[in-house]
Amino acid sequence: CEEDILAEKERLVKIGRLTQAQSEGVDLRSVKDFFSSDIYRRIKKADCVYRERQFTMAESIGKLDKMIPAEFSEEKTVVIGKTDLIFTENGAAVIVDYKTDKVEDISALRARYKEQMEMYTEAVGRSLGLTVKECILYSIRLRSYITV
Repeated sequence: CEEDILAEKERLVKIGRLTQAQSEGVDLRSVKDFFSSDIYRRIKKADCVYRERQFTMAESIGKLDKMIPAEFSEEKTVVIGKTDLIFTENGAAVIVDYKTDKVEDISALRARYKEQMEMYTEAVGRSLGLTVKECILYSIRLRSYITV
C-alpha cells in the first residue's frame, strides 16, 4: 500500500541509502505496479531470494569483445558484476534485472541486454551451483517485463 512505500522511502533516507532528492524522484505508481506484478508474486513465493548479489569470474577477453585479435582472444580478464535479484523456484534460479532505459517497446531491451544476461546466467550457475531457468528484464518506466 502507498503508506508502506512512503514509510520505506523515509527509512531509506534515514539510513543513508537514498538522499532526500532521490527519494522525491521515486515514482510511486511504478513501485505500486511492481508490487502488483506477476514477477513480485513469484518472488514472494520463492524458495530463496538474493538481492544485489555480487560476483567475480574470469572470462576470455575474446568473449567480451569480438574486436580482439584471435591470437589474444583466449586471454583471461576478471569480470566483476552484481545481479539485481535472483530467486529460486523448484531448485532453479530466475534472474531479474531492473531497467530504467527510455524505450517505447520493451523488446528493445532484449537485444540490448542479451549478452549481459548470458554473463549473469554463467555467473549465477558458477557461484550458486544452480541452473538458471529464466532471465527477466523488468522495465521500471514501462511497468512491464520481458524474458531474455
